[in-house]
Parts: sequence; C-alpha cells; structure tokens
Amino acid sequence: MKVLLPNFWKCAGLVLVVTQDIITNEILMVAFTREPQYLETLQSGCAIYFSRSRWKRWKKGEESGDFQIVRQVLISCDGATIIYQVEQKGEGACHTKAKSCFYRDCFGNFIMSAPKMGWKENLLTAEKTVAPSFMLCKTAKILMPNFSRNFGLVDVIVQNFATGQIVEANATDRLGYFRTLETGIAAYVYLAQHERWAKEMSDSNIQVVRQILIDCDGDALVYGVDCKNADACHNGSKNSFYRTFSNQHILPVPLCAENLSITETEVVKRLVKKPG
Repeated sequence: MKVLLPNFWKCAGLVLVVTQDIITNEILMVAFTREPQYLETLQSGCAIYFSRSRWKRWKKGEESGDFQIVRQVLISCDGATIIYQVEQKGEGACHTKAKSCFYRDCFGNFIMSAPKMGWKENLLTAEKTVAPSFMLCKTAKILMPNFSRNFGLVDVIVQNFATGQIVEANATDRLGYFRTLETGIAAYVYLAQHERWAKEMSDSNIQVVRQILIDCDGDALVYGVDCKNADACHNGSKNSFYRTFSNQHILPVPLCAENLSITETEVVKRLVKKPG
C-alpha cells in the first residue's frame, strides 16, 4: 500500500520517534529511525529504531525481551517526527526496567519505579527559581538535561497535560529550559533559524507548563502543558500529529497541509485498520 515517508533528508537521514503507550498515553521513550527501519516497522508491526550510539539497526526487545507491538503510526505536519503508539511487552521500555524512560520529573521526584537505576542516570543539578505553575514560587534544585550531547539542544515532547495527547515536538537549549522553569511558559529553540522563542510570542497558543519530565540519560524532556488555544499546529489543527502513516487525517486541517513523499510497501494488517 501507499505510505507517507517522513522527511529523512532533514537530519542526516534520521527522524525522531516518540514511543507512546496506546492505552495510557504515557510517553515511553524517544529514539531515532532511518527509512529502512521505518519501513521494516510497518512491515513487521514491531518497533524498530536506529541506534545513533552504536550506529546500527535496533529492534526494541531483541536482547531484553521488552518488545513493542506497534498499533498506530502518526507523522507530524512537517514530517520531522513520528509517533509509534505501542503495546509494551515485558518489564518496561527503559533499560532501568522502569515502564517509561521518563520515570522522574525535573526536580528528581520519581513518578514510577526504576529498579535498575545506576550511575549513568545521575544527572547534574542546578539551583533555579521556578514558577508557581510547578510549585509555590521558590528556589529549587533541578535536574539538568545533557545539553552537551546534541550541539547544546535537547528534544522536547509537548503533551497535553489533561488528555495525554502529544501535540508537537520541539527542541530547547539551556536558556530556554531555564526560562520555562522561571516563567512557567514553554520556551523552545526554532531549529530552522536557531533562535529562541516562547509559544505565546508567535501566536495566541499559550502553553502553560504544569510538569517537566526528563528521560533516564537526560537526552529528552516532556512538557506537560495546558493548551490555552485549540490550534497547536500552524496548519490550524489542534495537533501537529493530525495524520497517520497512510495519510488518513484523524483531525481537521483547515490550512494546506505539507505534502510528504510517498512510497509503496507491505504493511502489517493491524496497522491498516481505520484509526480510532
């Protein structure tokens, strides 16, 4: 069948993958994929990624037994990010055996058990004044993401705090992270022009941040936000992930949507069913 191809050409052949529990909406992990692994995921129905550290194909669970059965694949408006909505098998998605790699918040509070947490998960800390949307306004010790790994940036997955839906994926730097904590308003880095921007500065879609989760090794953040306006996407949709891999629109898109390239491939039957 015909399937959409994400924009692999944008980042050296790699595209960001956000893996989400299809039942609970929990964000389980963040990884990357390339075109061969993306197509293999559609053909097999199991989550297959590309490991940047080992620079090779990585089938989740091949060594640990913690497989991910893919139930739906969503693509962002610009094709820069994919969501794998999965059924997680085994003990969990994280190498610590936590259900999710995002098992603690930015203050170091554990929101779930991580039985095998080790020294690699011990992140640097800093003292910052934080906004009342997180706690009573005061100075708090916060965990620092690993900004040194990716040219000073970390990926930010933006999740509706009330519904659990992923509405967009962005990036931020150290100053943007501090600004988000101090003001309670989501601040990002616009990668195309490498400039910092806060959500309320570009349009009326103010995002008040209620929670920040940080993954096991500090490579990604989840901002749990209150969406103050219905339109998260620049195309006028409530969500940047308004279509599936087969170009089925699951949300209305008032403006002209970006056209992604298309290829023909076999697709596992359970992915072909109508979403929802």
